[in-house]
Amino acid sequence: CVFYTPERAEKMLFPVLPLAISFVTISVRNDDTRYNVEDYAALDGMRVGVVANSKNVSALETFIREHGLHMILTPYIDMRSMLEALQNKELDGVGVSNLGRHNPFRVVAQFSPEPFYIAVNRHKPEILARLNDGLEKIMLRNPFYGETLYGKYLSANKATSPVFTLDEQA
Repeated sequence: CVFYTPERAEKMLFPVLPLAISFVTISVRNDDTRYNVEDYAALDGMRVGVVANSKNVSALETFIREHGLHMILTPYIDMRSMLEALQNKELDGVGVSNLGRHNPFRVVAQFSPEPFYIAVNRHKPEILARLNDGLEKIMLRNPFYGETLYGKYLSANKATSPVFTLDEQA
């Protein structure tokens, strides 16, 4: 599964319908109590890791501007080294597409919803035709299919501590 970009569209075939919608998130260590969900003021001054040259960087920059925040964005070459830096307390958080149910971190902000797709080898249009047909049938029979997938595979990790707003915590 991938997000659509014009560059990818030159190399891959994309179906008419997306598989589901994902979000960019800011995740923090589960034991870091400085941050609560949607408490954007607390994010000010945060050291946030990002994967260099990923779509998440521009989405995070927009989020920062829209909320009048100052964050120190630290680029990493790959996801693994960035998540290790968060675990080792070298970062306060990470800006990533949703890490899903196996995320060992707490999501304190999510934004920039975007559809993602099953992409097909550019030289296999027959597979794309079958994929389009299958996705159309699935969506006609169950319009909430994307939500079901999201809930099963991408929703916040239930093993982490609950995440509350400041009002809910009070």
